[in-house]
Amino acid sequence: MKVGSHQQEQLKLRPKLNFLNALKGSDVDDNEGSKTLGISSVHNLHFAPPTMTDGRVIVAPPLDVFEDGCEFWKSTLVGHFVGQKLPYPVVNSIAKRIWSSYGLSEVLSSDNGFFIFNFDSVDHATNVLERAPWHMANRPLVLKRWQPNMQFLKDDLAIVPVWVRLYNVPLEYWIIKRLSYLASAIFFW
Repeated sequence: MKVGSHQQEQLKLRPKLNFLNALKGSDVDDNEGSKTLGISSVHNLHFAPPTMTDGRVIVAPPLDVFEDGCEFWKSTLVGHFVGQKLPYPVVNSIAKRIWSSYGLSEVLSSDNGFFIFNFDSVDHATNVLERAPWHMANRPLVLKRWQPNMQFLKDDLAIVPVWVRLYNVPLEYWIIKRLSYLASAIFFW
């Protein structure tokens, strides 16, 4: 579905940011031959010349670049939905509504169905993770803490927590021993 600029403004969507889009708006800085990408959300990317080894392009950023990245993303949770992916505007809206009190600062999405939830502190991200399971639009959301070199792959799930509503259960069955029998029937189904 193509979204027009008026609709995009109404939905408050931001265009996806990737390196190629960033390069389209780049300006060359004659200062030391570096290239500055003047995009406000990127905060001035700089061109770092790669090296060639055996005909291969090699990029070797210094350790402090890795450490800065780890520091920036440490208060981030990564999640995906069980089943069909929800559209970004829906996830963004729901996440901001339910997690704004937990310090949610930004929601991003990847092309392969993952959502990245950035919080203002590690403690806030931990609070959200500890209060799982979470559902959005009646779909279970699998959340993990971000970690360095994380692969955005959906794990094979052995157990998925679900909410179940029980109707017309006689009061005498509302004890753990009896509810265990009802739960066993649900998991057998």
